[in-house]
Amino acid sequence: MKINVAIIRYAGYKKVLRTMKIFIILFFTSIISISANTYAQQTKLSLELNQVTVKEIIEKIESQSEYVFFYKDDRIDLERELDINVEDKTIIEVLELLFKGTNHVYKVEDRQVMIGVKETKHLNPDIEKEAKQQQPQKKTITGKVTDENGEPLPGVSVVVKGTIIGITTDIDGNYSLDVPDDAQALIFSFVGMKAQEVIIGTQTLISLALEEDAIGIEEVVAVGYGTQKRASVTGAVSTIKSEEITSVPTSNINSTLAGRTPGVIVRQASGRPGDDVASISIRGFGVNNTDDNRVQNESPLIIVDGIQRSFSQIDPNEIESITVLKDAAAAVYGIQAAAGVILVTTKRGIQGKPIVSLSSTFSMTQNTQFPKYSNFLEQYNALKYADPGKQEQILSNLQGRITPERYAGLQDGSIPGTDWFDVITRDFTPMHQHNMNIRGGNERVKYFGSVGYLNQGTIWSSKDFNYERFNATMNMDVKVTDRLKLSMDFSWRKEYHDRYSTDGSNDLNQLTISEPGFPASLPNGAIPVSNATIGNFNPIAITTKSISGYKLNTVNVVVGSLDFTYDIPGVKGLQIFDKLAVNNTFDFEKELRVPFTPYYYDGNTYTAIEPTQSTYLGHTDVTLQRLTNQLGLRYNGSHKKHNYSGLLLLETLQDKGTNLFASRKNLISGSVPYLFAGEAASQQNNGSASEFARLGCVGRVNYNYDGKYLLELSGRYDGSPYFPKETRYGFFPGVSVGWVISREPFYNEEGFVNRLKLKTSFAQLGNDNANSFDYITGYKIVTGNETYVFNNQLLTGLGVLGIANPFITWQRSNTYNVGIESGLMDNKLSVELDVFYRKRFDLLARDNISLPSTTGATVPLSNLESRDNRGVEFLISYRESFNKIKLNTSFNFSWAREKYLNYVESETFENEDQERIQRRSNQWVNRTFGYVFDGFFNSQEEIDNATIDYGGGAGNGNLRPGDIKLKDLNGDKVINSNDQRVIGRGIAPEIMYGWNTSLKWKYFEVNMFWQGAANFGMNMVGYARNVDDRVPFQYIAENVWTPERGNDAIFPARSNGVTNYNFIDKYFVNASFVRLKNLSLAYTLPGSMTEKLGISSCRFTLSGTNLITIDNLGVYPYDPESGGPMSYPAQRVFTLGLNLSL
Repeated sequence: MKINVAIIRYAGYKKVLRTMKIFIILFFTSIISISANTYAQQTKLSLELNQVTVKEIIEKIESQSEYVFFYKDDRIDLERELDINVEDKTIIEVLELLFKGTNHVYKVEDRQVMIGVKETKHLNPDIEKEAKQQQPQKKTITGKVTDENGEPLPGVSVVVKGTIIGITTDIDGNYSLDVPDDAQALIFSFVGMKAQEVIIGTQTLISLALEEDAIGIEEVVAVGYGTQKRASVTGAVSTIKSEEITSVPTSNINSTLAGRTPGVIVRQASGRPGDDVASISIRGFGVNNTDDNRVQNESPLIIVDGIQRSFSQIDPNEIESITVLKDAAAAVYGIQAAAGVILVTTKRGIQGKPIVSLSSTFSMTQNTQFPKYSNFLEQYNALKYADPGKQEQILSNLQGRITPERYAGLQDGSIPGTDWFDVITRDFTPMHQHNMNIRGGNERVKYFGSVGYLNQGTIWSSKDFNYERFNATMNMDVKVTDRLKLSMDFSWRKEYHDRYSTDGSNDLNQLTISEPGFPASLPNGAIPVSNATIGNFNPIAITTKSISGYKLNTVNVVVGSLDFTYDIPGVKGLQIFDKLAVNNTFDFEKELRVPFTPYYYDGNTYTAIEPTQSTYLGHTDVTLQRLTNQLGLRYNGSHKKHNYSGLLLLETLQDKGTNLFASRKNLISGSVPYLFAGEAASQQNNGSASEFARLGCVGRVNYNYDGKYLLELSGRYDGSPYFPKETRYGFFPGVSVGWVISREPFYNEEGFVNRLKLKTSFAQLGNDNANSFDYITGYKIVTGNETYVFNNQLLTGLGVLGIANPFITWQRSNTYNVGIESGLMDNKLSVELDVFYRKRFDLLARDNISLPSTTGATVPLSNLESRDNRGVEFLISYRESFNKIKLNTSFNFSWAREKYLNYVESETFENEDQERIQRRSNQWVNRTFGYVFDGFFNSQEEIDNATIDYGGGAGNGNLRPGDIKLKDLNGDKVINSNDQRVIGRGIAPEIMYGWNTSLKWKYFEVNMFWQGAANFGMNMVGYARNVDDRVPFQYIAENVWTPERGNDAIFPARSNGVTNYNFIDKYFVNASFVRLKNLSLAYTLPGSMTEKLGISSCRFTLSGTNLITIDNLGVYPYDPESGGPMSYPAQRVFTLGLNLSL
């Protein structure tokens, strides 16, 4: 393939960039009011402290505000005690009181407060004059401060060591500072970054990049209905930052969580555009959701900016962080928090001049793994020892339907046949994603705005059935008065989700019945038949919109929220807040089915196979609205070393939905896809509506003493309409404690272990998502086969809802967690370990023993069963710098497993084997039972001489050579269900792990991310091992039984033998894998170049996703995360990216 690249040089590109920047800035500033007041003038402080030291007062001011103090310890009397009582005072007024009557001086620049000592003035004028003459001369030092990625850092404090001389960097990270000639060093500091000291020497230009703080204990993380400093968090909480989210190009956010944090299991079973949203489980909760008549229905609760809604299709560039709550930290969401909570925080404005960022990624995708179908001779030969007539049927299907030349060539091998998968798919598929956002603000107004676009192509050669997404977001924070703050958020998303009409998720199924003997094209351009039995069928037509139609979903999601926070006067630290949010989803589905006419061509005559169905058009219009309101009080206070906070909140949630459907058949033409063009006599319509509401009251109290002893108490009182009044409400408490041992006086923080914290928690959580109104007795409208016939017509009728359960209530879980956090080797090495146990009880199940199905009614769900989970999570990270290379590496590991405790067994066991296999109580949930492979029957003589009845009591008359032999485990000479044993774990992994490593050198950066999973399997059943039901895969045809292969074969000679279709250990394969999930190389242009280009920063990236997979699947060429042979293949992605800041 030859690629032509055209490069256009435009001398005025700087002017274009400058014009774009000015336009964007003016657009946003035209809709907000800009205030020029400085931080020091507008920020008010309130302090009521008695008999405290100067140091404690300074720490209190820093905790209440964004001020950072700089001073030299040996020159400031930090232990001086005093009382201070001020309300709504500026920093200048507070400092005047603090240092009144002392020889201390201070200087305030924006958020930096520098404290020094007033120099003693000479009384002798001559001596003073001489001293002035001897004073060192000043020189000017300039430079630029950036982060590790080369992005400018505004607000960095630059101070001459041992003095109060200093300045802060501007919005572009630049500074200019006059320093004495005898100044020794500059100290650069910024919140969240490591402070750096640079020797001045003879330098007048000092530029540097600050490193992120390895520990991040001052980092603020999202928790339920608020934020906390990481140092004070006592629950099992993990955070993923925006840099990690955007480092891997993806069409949905769910997949970015894979391997990034311990305890989160992510599985992406399909790569289909728009349907590639990965499933998420926290600590394995919910991976065994359904089992017989049990309904668990557990999944993580998703909260975006405080509102319950989906997050998978949010533009990654809009997200600031993702936080996972795993234990008592989730208790404030009691009603649905039993499976954990995922908090998504989007970006907000920051103080400073507007920063415009542009990002674009261009990707090419290909299948990671997908089996190749057999050609004609491979299929023909594979059927040699199948049931009689199979080979002859293939030839008879072709005879008279293809040309004689093709018929002969297929049999002698000169024509291999049609590879239908190769015909309808392409090797590489394009995907591109773009985003532009602006971020800025001042003391009064801060804003963040973003627009994004995604286009994801499909593997089909027709280039049809793509997925498109548009995103727009605007977040604004306004300080109306010193006490009142408003936040206004708005987001909009539009999706075009295009699929093929017959069944949008099962198009690959068509390939298994497309016979390689038929040609992919005909001389006259007509559509050829691909299956003689079905006739009116062709995979090319199915994957081409203009031939067979489509199913298009146009989705609009509009979310808006308004919330205010008001500082109540008279009670310092007390706030009242209210948040009102509306989430509207409009999903319009248009399904068009167009019949087509395929042809046989025998070399002389074209024979049409007329369609059996007419043109069909269906419209489905679904609207959903969710209204959320959160009204509450929040309090933060402290006294000396005591720090405390509280939350009291009332939350209501209301859902409303409507569904409207209409259809017609026999359209005038598929080119007129509108209902008026259909036949009125065939029209159908239907509609429905739904309403739902929840009510909850939340309380939380946090306390810590001197940052050493930590306590959190929380609880939620929830109501759900799914239960009767007597059991409708439930209380869900949580408690967690922590002990920061490293802050104790006896502990040496300068030793090998610099930081050490122990924590433990307990919470009781609930789940109401497993049933709906099962306590109500009533009726439903039934149609179709459920109704009755009168005068030879099916009439609409009423059916009973089933037996009601007036005692049904919440499913509950008690969760316990013990953890340790530590920092070692000067905090370069960080280690976290959590061990958890969860017991679930009052789980729903149907008691078919007490009330058998012969009653004629559906047995209601009841709170009958219990299960438990246990597991361990581990995270270790290390940061180091040597020479000019910076290393950042981390490894996380998690293991979790679930067990039945009390299980309502379905029947009385007849023997020990039946009890061993079917009893669930006190057994692991993820056990897979099956038979044990014992070779193949290699001859009829071996079948005739068999002493075991393989027919389950019916004898061996149906056995044939090439069928599977199974072991008689109980020795009763009969193969039946009693001969099963555990052949493997479940199909969801018990173990997940990830290894992330970053290397930075000058302007280059390499990131490598490995992901792995273990202790699970894939059951190769159905088409994954069948040889004769449909066109077999090549790996089956090459390993099917023949007399020559004998027991070296892998697959039986036929599919429908009495022993061949069972769950068998040989075909339950270990699906453990290790995958190079992402590898990227980035280059950031030096500041000297970006300055010439008229931009702030520029970064290029080249990356690959799903590059290497190491697994144990053997001959099975599947992706270990996929859903099997009928699933749209997972994709390998190669991406070129560009990020600009203007």
